[in-house]
Amino acid sequence: MRMDRLLADLEAAEAARRAAQRRVEIAEGVRAERAAVTLEDRLRGSLGSDVEVVAAAHPVRGRLVEVARGWIALDRSTRKDVVLGVDDLARPGSVVVATAALESATGLRASHHKDDAPSVGRTWGSLLRALARSRATVVWRTTSGNEFTGLVDAVGVDHAVVRRSAGTPVVLTTQAVACIEVGARRGEDYR
Repeated sequence: MRMDRLLADLEAAEAARRAAQRRVEIAEGVRAERAAVTLEDRLRGSLGSDVEVVAAAHPVRGRLVEVARGWIALDRSTRKDVVLGVDDLARPGSVVVATAALESATGLRASHHKDDAPSVGRTWGSLLRALARSRATVVWRTTSGNEFTGLVDAVGVDHAVVRRSAGTPVVLTTQAVACIEVGARRGEDYR
């Protein structure tokens, strides 16, 4: 009898130890999974949500419509249509924000979405070429807070040429971009 109770106690203690170890392993797995979530994963989990982001001390509010490598796009208009390609982002009301320039984001869902597929056609170059094709006026804000308004005339590997109202071109690097507002009218007509 005594021996049976002793064996039962030992088995119960071992089962409790294994259960505790399993809880620790699960908790560690959850922490490791959370640690592997990138900002872009978190943003991707909030596609379609109304968010506010701050880049270079400039707050931008809108519906999150695109998350690509290195940038996100918000729609400030009341349109509810889906973004199919970068040309859809060259419409008035679109704001493109460099993820490297993001200081904060609010309104994000708790979920995230990993995307291991390459973002074909969603590069800075493809986006800037779409803006050049659209001939839309853009307001280009840099990470240092400077602002340039004009038309995107030419696009290089790591820069774009923006023609301002006086016809003066300025070369702007994609490395220093904070955000680009599409269709914002400031001052003169640039067409």
